[in-house]
Amino acid sequence: MTWFPRATQLHLWTLFRFGLIEQRFRKYLKNLKLEQLLLPVHTIAADLIGGQAVIRSSGEVVGCVLESINYPVFGKPIWRDGLALVDGGVLINVPSSVLRKQRTDYIVAVDVGTKLHPAFGKNNAATPAGAMRHVGYFATLNRVLEVSSHELAKLHMSESDFLITPDTSAYPFADFTRGEQLFEIGYNAAQNVMPELKQRYEDFVERG
Repeated sequence: MTWFPRATQLHLWTLFRFGLIEQRFRKYLKNLKLEQLLLPVHTIAADLIGGQAVIRSSGEVVGCVLESINYPVFGKPIWRDGLALVDGGVLINVPSSVLRKQRTDYIVAVDVGTKLHPAFGKNNAATPAGAMRHVGYFATLNRVLEVSSHELAKLHMSESDFLITPDTSAYPFADFTRGEQLFEIGYNAAQNVMPELKQRYEDFVERG
């Protein structure tokens, strides 16, 4: 399908709109609860009615995860009692503040949106006005969310004790087909800062 124009976007739209993504999660997570997981997990969604973040620390894993990854471009709001929920990154993209409120001692955060993709459609900072190309509705909305997340991250990452910033700018914000490449970028970024992270954490422990 990747050879067809916009096939990736159509595939993702289908997964979200017809509930197929839930089937994939159910295959592995069944009806597990967040409180049954080996590590404490908190998920974040954004409520479009109240304009507030909704933080889940308990409840069914699949339902909570689906709320928190409900990307507005592809998915329609998930309706709960008085709530219309989409991806929590709309409000809190680097949720260190959530962990801080949970009295977490030392927070290591990862910001995958530190650097913006250098192009918007076929346009970049060096494109003259007469040569700039039209960009469609979905691409524009994706870019709006990317720019918004980029700025929001600056507000929330200040709550972190250590920040890892893999450079994912080579890939567009909504390109969900580059899992292997993005995994490699993230892994290498973590490995590169591991000695510094270890030293910083040891200093933190010594200070009590």
